[in-house]
Amino acid sequence: MGRVLALLAAVASALALGAAGLAVWLAYASLPDLDGEIRLAGLEARVTIARDEFGIPLITAESERDAAMALGFVHAQDRLWQMEMSRRIGAGRLAEVVGEQGIATDRFLRTLGLYRAAEAALDHLSPDAIDRLEAYAEGVNALIESRSRPLPPEFLLLRHRPEPWVPADSLVLVKTMAWRLIESWRRELTRATVLAELPAEALDDLWPPTHPDAVTSIAGDGLETDRASAASGSDVAAVRAIADDAAALLAALPESGPPGQGSNSWVVAGEHTASGAALFANDPHLDLGAPAHWYLAALSTPEGTVQGATLPALPVVVIGRNETVAWGFTNTAGDTDDLFIERLDPGDPDRYLAPDGPRPFVTRDEVIRIKGGATITHRVRETRNGPVISDMLPQAAAAAGGGGHVLALRWTALETVDRTVEAGMALARARDWEAFEAAIADFFSPTQNAIFADAEGGIGIALAGRLPQRLGSDGGLPRPGWSGEHDWQGLLPAAANPRSRDPATGYLLNANNRLVGPDYPHYITRDWNDDLRARRIEEVLSAAIETGTALDVEAMRRLQNDRRSTMALDFLPLLRRVGPASGDEDAQVIQAAMDAWDGESAADRPEPLIFQAWYRALVRHVLEDELGQRFAAYRGLRTEAMRHIIENAPIWCDDTTIPETVQSCVDMAERAFRTALAELRDEHGEAWREWRWGEASRVHMAHRPMDAIFGLRRLFSLETPGGGDGSTVDVARYLPHAPYTTVMAASLRIVADLAEPFSFDAILPAGQSGHPLSRHYRDQTALWHEGRLHRVAIADHAREARHILTLLPDE
Repeated sequence: MGRVLALLAAVASALALGAAGLAVWLAYASLPDLDGEIRLAGLEARVTIARDEFGIPLITAESERDAAMALGFVHAQDRLWQMEMSRRIGAGRLAEVVGEQGIATDRFLRTLGLYRAAEAALDHLSPDAIDRLEAYAEGVNALIESRSRPLPPEFLLLRHRPEPWVPADSLVLVKTMAWRLIESWRRELTRATVLAELPAEALDDLWPPTHPDAVTSIAGDGLETDRASAASGSDVAAVRAIADDAAALLAALPESGPPGQGSNSWVVAGEHTASGAALFANDPHLDLGAPAHWYLAALSTPEGTVQGATLPALPVVVIGRNETVAWGFTNTAGDTDDLFIERLDPGDPDRYLAPDGPRPFVTRDEVIRIKGGATITHRVRETRNGPVISDMLPQAAAAAGGGGHVLALRWTALETVDRTVEAGMALARARDWEAFEAAIADFFSPTQNAIFADAEGGIGIALAGRLPQRLGSDGGLPRPGWSGEHDWQGLLPAAANPRSRDPATGYLLNANNRLVGPDYPHYITRDWNDDLRARRIEEVLSAAIETGTALDVEAMRRLQNDRRSTMALDFLPLLRRVGPASGDEDAQVIQAAMDAWDGESAADRPEPLIFQAWYRALVRHVLEDELGQRFAAYRGLRTEAMRHIIENAPIWCDDTTIPETVQSCVDMAERAFRTALAELRDEHGEAWREWRWGEASRVHMAHRPMDAIFGLRRLFSLETPGGGDGSTVDVARYLPHAPYTTVMAASLRIVADLAEPFSFDAILPAGQSGHPLSRHYRDQTALWHEGRLHRVAIADHAREARHILTLLPDE
């Protein structure tokens, strides 16, 4: 019997090893063909794809249509799983692949109707744009249908096969990017929750006006006065009535990244550069993932050459350059959406009140299919203002409906006309400022600060995207929808968007700081992001220009990797006012080290970690007593609010739980210092000199969905040491509830000297490939961490290509 059991065990072991070997073989066999010849139906002429040492392709084609088809093919070769996930998220069809964990996201996206909006937008595109999208889809489908190799590992592990790609799958990525970048409706919900605890006046302290000294990208004589919220008493009462609903909805929303998603971008005029042409730099900040968001590529056709960063799923270079012009983007955070409180008809809950009387909800049933065969029917209701987002999860719907109100969302990304993808196509053909302006006029959503540089030394910046024109007050709070007093009155024409060209300063910048000065007459937002990074960029560029330093690509690279913390420099004076820690000699030594610290958020130092722990504790000690249970919704760095409180409203520093005494902001700073040291000692030990910010703030790039599977996380997700903080040019942000792991940083760094028409310098945090066994999955990570760039030059591609794949028309 023992021999039989031993034999069975040996057979089982052999089978297991055989299965493991088969799995490994299948995984490696799924790597794409990078050399040889492949025939594609629909291709008009020969296309060559030459890849450099990092797998970055130069696509040489005889027409823009063939180039789009080839780009679809190489995107699918390298990023097919990422593309599959992006379209399924946008369509609200994630649960079909990942099971029950995808239901919440599917409900949310089906409620918004992003895919329906993408399909509707197709009807308003030009024939040329439709042809380009169809060619791209043909390239993706050629890879799916004709590949002789297995699908990438994720498809094998989840036993899933992709459906054919269609043009709406491309357009929905634009919609989901807009969703990721808007923050105003979350702010509206957060303000509504705060109003349950505090008087309306408190909102002006917690969301203060832009600081008088704030950097403004398009300068005027002073700052435009923030448009006041101007909420009437009845409006505030309506908001307070749905405060619990707003809190429930915030808790029910799919998790987003840290507040303040954005980017850095600047351009320097040719008179201040070593080459005489303009310099261009851009680094968009997004939540990090594996693979990277961006895919570097160059496309050459008889119409011209375009190079830079693409997004897998789209047939355009989003950030990049052609022979004479470069363009990039930062997030404006424009107020392009409003939450409307819709009052139910007391006599008929299937109707809601409108200015002209009760109206029926427009309804549709969305069937969410779950992997394994089960289905859920989700009813979506729409009002004249948009979808009822309080219906997106059962608990939120029950909370909202029980109060006689629901919350509807009006958002520019849900409008029928959206030609944003055409703007991307037109930018590739732009050869001057006028063509650049004409291209971005088609940009719709999200609102972006589009930055421009050209080979003649010219520079410019303009807002790209459409802004709502509102009746009444701004969109700072949810507003009653039944009166019509806050209705939209159409969209601001693109020609009215602010812009600036060739300023006397010799440079233009935006780091998500305030865009416009006092001369701009239209409302953009009341919630400009802080100017912390912008201040440092302005300091470095203005100093170089004042001293006559001729700037070059290397200077741009250094500035992109600058780690001087303006946030620390703003708040260290308060920390330095804290008295010596009695009875704790180590604490006194730490205080002395912090007094001497220059604010450099270096990875190999303990001071940045001590500062971050102290500042987090300071926010908590100052605000948690007043906000109570609402603090969790509000928490974060909140640098503008904290700076305003310390300078103008120190009453917030008084601890309301100790009514017999009044505490100052210095008292709170001292309490926060003790709290921070206790937390750091518990987490990192007593030897404070060995604490390292780079290890505490490690960068985590999560793979969807394999990061959630412990045995697969190390293969699919990526990590590297951190550094920098939320205010450094080399930005690093963490989630408020998960310090200090970096989950948002530069998703791309790109620099171009317009004197060199056929090259650019760039780096990704991961690599070109989405296949975890490819050498190009993580081969840029070390360079990204070290702050280096990779030169992408067409001449080098032609001369030193590591792989050459030829695509031929199908006979």
